[in-house]
Amino acid sequence: MQTQHTFIALYDANPEHAHFESPIFAGRARALGRALADARFGIVSRIGSPTVATVFDALSESGIASIALSPGSSREEHMQAFRLPDVSAPLVFTGRGGLGADLMALASAHAVIIVGSHPEALSPIFRYVNGRSLPIGIISDEDPASLRERLASAHPEVRANDLFVSHDPLFVVGGISDELRRRRFE
Repeated sequence: MQTQHTFIALYDANPEHAHFESPIFAGRARALGRALADARFGIVSRIGSPTVATVFDALSESGIASIALSPGSSREEHMQAFRLPDVSAPLVFTGRGGLGADLMALASAHAVIIVGSHPEALSPIFRYVNGRSLPIGIISDEDPASLRERLASAHPEVRANDLFVSHDPLFVVGGISDELRRRRFE
């Protein structure tokens, strides 16, 4: 019997330095990992940010299947050229750089979760998602109404009922879980 896995493409849309400024990011990443594990969702994501690595670790501890994507074409390139760590999940060497790894994650996923809402990081992610009918969760401290308004003006193709925005990972994962369940029954 074949086991079916549900994968979430995970992206980090926080400024690079933000992880060093606040311990909130690590706590939120661990909470996201627990919420994903409880929902039995794995992630597929490009390895690189501390947030993504923390979620990989949390899912690995729970025994949930996840896939890490490297922008490099070999372990040597992964570690020396890109200076990326090993992770606790199976690592696929894409050889396609960061953009290629991000697009592969999106093509392999049933939904998307974005941690953070920094405009310069969020905009490219929404360009990737454009034209795909995937539930999208955003975990951010930004006011959900103002974030939705900003996204609606910049990316009108994103349907409001496909978007789950909250500071609470449980709310975001729960919304995505309900939406994926609804789509299965349609």
